[in-house]
Amino acid sequence: KYTYQYPDYPQTLSVKNQFIADELLSPDNYSCLPCEVIDRILALPKDEAAQDISNVILYSIGKTYKGINDDTIENWNNSAIMHSVILLAQLQSDKGLGAVLEIMRQNGEFADYHLGDFAPELLHPALYACGKDNIPAIEAYLNQPGLDSYLRSQAPDALAMIIFNQPERRGEIIELFRQLLINMISNLPTQKACDGTFAGFVMSNLMDIDAKELIPEIKATFATDCVNKTIAGDCKNVIKDIELGRGAIHNDKYQIPDIYEQYESLKKFITKPE
Repeated sequence: KYTYQYPDYPQTLSVKNQFIADELLSPDNYSCLPCEVIDRILALPKDEAAQDISNVILYSIGKTYKGINDDTIENWNNSAIMHSVILLAQLQSDKGLGAVLEIMRQNGEFADYHLGDFAPELLHPALYACGKDNIPAIEAYLNQPGLDSYLRSQAPDALAMIIFNQPERRGEIIELFRQLLINMISNLPTQKACDGTFAGFVMSNLMDIDAKELIPEIKATFATDCVNKTIAGDCKNVIKDIELGRGAIHNDKYQIPDIYEQYESLKKFITKPE
């Protein structure tokens, strides 16, 4: 059950670089940021740019979440949230972590409204980029009850990205996944900070990283009989793929995309609402 207690979001938008707010919130940039705007933002000191973008995110959340939740939202004619997470993935500054996690604490309707079908391909690269050096913050998020299961599944995606991009940290991330599984063994029956769908997505990540080290914990998690088996398969199939070293089916999932190619792809599908 979604029980997040919303904080007080800023009612006015304060940024150091006003052009960032203007461009992210502009209806003219609904489907794509102009290349010159991207270049200008990425040329700024990364922490400074990430802080301004974070401020835009928190302001945008505050202006829209209530209307989304009670279905009274008027047309929010910009893609500020989408542009923000795309840019934060490029900047790779920890100044963006709090705002990315705040997006991920919203409900599914919020994600659908602001990111649509692109949520899973946009959120975890941003979380990786901003949070790869602050694992405790991601752990705290994973253990926070009352959040959306689908959005929560982006966090294990980000952790798996660390293994693909920083293989020397494999042991650290494996141990984090081990603790996550141990927690799920206890918490899945009561759906505390996890549910069967989330568990299924975690199993998919473990297959992608060939987590042979975690086979005992994987078996114990499936033994709760609470794992959604339609996502990654049943226990036998998951372990078989891990033992075979199947690896990631889609390696691009675990890489930060080229932002210009990303926008070229996105704008084919995103059209400004009437």
